[in-house]
Amino acid sequence: GRHHPAHLVVGGETVPPTLWERLTAVDGVHPVNLYGPTETTVDAYYWLPGDFADRPEGRPVRGSRAYVLDSSLRPVPTGVTGELY
Repeated sequence: GRHHPAHLVVGGETVPPTLWERLTAVDGVHPVNLYGPTETTVDAYYWLPGDFADRPEGRPVRGSRAYVLDSSLRPVPTGVTGELY
């Protein structure tokens, strides 16, 4: 039979929505997308299947928090573009 990985970890770049949908549709594969800005030097956020629609950059890893701020370092409303801190 054909073998494929049970877990697929992707990192370094944001995964396009169409590719994420294809990865999550494969039976038996559990994709995780890792993300982290250069300043963190490691991955600081992750996606799990079902997360893409409401969290395009993922969730903060355990023990950390994420904020989307404007150029004056003030929180932006949900859905407004800003910088991830």
